[in-house]
Amino acid sequence: MFGLLFFHGFGTFFVALQREFGWSRTLLSGAYSLSRVEGGMLGPLEGILIDRLGPRRVVLIGLTMSAIGFLLFSRTHTPTWFYASYLVMSLGFSLAGWLTLSTAVNNWFIRRRATAVSFLSVGLSIGGLMVPLLALALEGLGWRTTSVAIAVLVMAIGAPMAMVLRRRPEDFGLLPDGAPSRPTATGGGTAIPSVDFTIWQAVRTRAFWAVSLGHAVALIPTTAVVVHLVPFLDNEVRLPLAVAATVVTVSTAIGIPAQVLGGMTGDKVDKRLALALLSAGQGVALLVLAVTHNLLVAMLFAVLHGVTWGARAPLTTAIRGDYFGRRYFATISGTMNIITTLGSVAGPLFVGVMADRVGYRPAFLVAAAVTVLGSLLFLAARRPTLPQQA
Repeated sequence: MFGLLFFHGFGTFFVALQREFGWSRTLLSGAYSLSRVEGGMLGPLEGILIDRLGPRRVVLIGLTMSAIGFLLFSRTHTPTWFYASYLVMSLGFSLAGWLTLSTAVNNWFIRRRATAVSFLSVGLSIGGLMVPLLALALEGLGWRTTSVAIAVLVMAIGAPMAMVLRRRPEDFGLLPDGAPSRPTATGGGTAIPSVDFTIWQAVRTRAFWAVSLGHAVALIPTTAVVVHLVPFLDNEVRLPLAVAATVVTVSTAIGIPAQVLGGMTGDKVDKRLALALLSAGQGVALLVLAVTHNLLVAMLFAVLHGVTWGARAPLTTAIRGDYFGRRYFATISGTMNIITTLGSVAGPLFVGVMADRVGYRPAFLVAAAVTVLGSLLFLAARRPTLPQQA
């Protein structure tokens, strides 16, 4: 649901709003960028909230806010109302989305963490497979009616699913990865060692900054594609909206097995090396997009982007748990989000501004070069050691 409505599907709403109001690409992409600023700045607070209340309560709060946001969005007539409703919507999805759900997964897995996170990523990608359906709904029902329907579905489907979330296995006498139950005074059981950094210990490590900045750069092509792929294919490549949405679907479909394979591989190899290679691959994919003039090349981009983004996505989350542990994972990840927000904001906003001035292609070329160079940051992210163990 999050993947369809807030991640993969935003570009489809982008086109609908542009057609009705004639708003510039800078104005529209600015809403997405502003929402990422909001998510980044509130990241530490969200992390503390998750660590204290647990994922289930936070997800329910987030779903309620996102439903209200869609209802407000359906009444949009001015840029101010659009921005305000989108911020409410995005805050809700932030609370109900990746940070909260990945915290739950991180608490339940250690040895198979990357693989587990990859299946969570698959859930995000499945939403992308439904982008053509969203496009059909927007064209058939209109974006206002579709928004109201989405608000109802968010609560009708999301709330019951949130009720099955549990904070950590220890609350039920279990251990991560399905290990034998906690040892008792009479012996038996196998404990799994875990290193837990506090937020203050984490921010003093080079790994914290290298992973955060590397992830920020990797998000430049990711978020730029989320916001601008469909408009680029619709406006400059001259593909019909439904066909452009199909390119998103192909990329997402390719990304699903890539995420699972990336997660499984990440549990066996050095994650930082894999992240550097895959991030550079995202830059190459963006280069292909910059020279796209027909559907065939657009599909080549879809395959490259699907593989590289898909395989990278679970590793950027899993490496945080590997390096900094489970106890304060949400707080540490939320703090990292302040930095990764730089990429989330810069990607769509930079491409939107350049597209309004010189077109999409030069913007994609510059973003591709920055992404390839930024992939080197992951190589500096060596595993940290707790101060008392140094």
